Amino acid sequence: MLKKMLLFFILILSLSCKNEIEFDTTSPKNIDSLLVVKPDSLNNPKEQNTAFEGLATLTIDEKWPIKIHYNPETSVIINKNISVYGFQVLQVLKTKIYNQSNDYYVINFSEEPSADPGFSIYKVHQDSLEHISSLKGTELFIPGNGCLYTCGHTDNMFNHRKKYSLSNNDIIETKQPFYFVGIESKTTADVILYENINYKNIVAKLPKGTQVIVLLAQDDNYLFKTPFGLLGWTKIDENSYHGIPIKEIFFNGD
Repeated sequence: MLKKMLLFFILILSLSCKNEIEFDTTSPKNIDSLLVVKPDSLNNPKEQNTAFEGLATLTIDEKWPIKIHYNPETSVIINKNISVYGFQVLQVLKTKIYNQSNDYYVINFSEEPSADPGFSIYKVHQDSLEHISSLKGTELFIPGNGCLYTCGHTDNMFNHRKKYSLSNNDIIETKQPFYFVGIESKTTADVILYENINYKNIVAKLPKGTQVIVLLAQDDNYLFKTPFGLLGWTKIDENSYHGIPIKEIFFNGD
């Protein structure tokens, strides 16, 4: 009798812990030909970004790779392929952007028609989903502090790291004075570095093959560090596909 009462109590407790909004998490047939998420890690040092400890990781597409880092305590994995305007979209998970709020959001992933990966954010209403924003990137971080963070080299010249804040049912990018580049490479052409972005006073002339570190970017202006430690600005066409004068800096998109 005592054993039956204990089992009954466990059943009631498990039912009471379910999320208030449920989704159909069954995968469609022929899933091998579709996008699918793979739970990778929870507090795995090899996967963990030290800026956001305690997040679990989902890998969606290993060829990029595409990853979403999320709080498993406030999230439900959906893993369901749907069609939006004729394009395949993966509904990845339902989660909170701000843990102290009662609002939930659905995160979709799509490569769009021309292999431009990005995430779409929908607010969950009682019987509908409201599109809030679409963010480009190959990784999305949802730490639950009311902000979203993305990174990735897609539809831009290098890996952009961005922060977005949830404000009045909108998602707004937090402006930065510069984007961090952090690329160590060799020049693929001769480079002239200048004192500032007015490009008047020359700091250094670097021949092709010089080892440099690209530190910062502001629009199409890039701050270089020479082997000696000098700093100077040079301009790289923001629509260049050629990887000149740094092979890792090129427009990756259409």
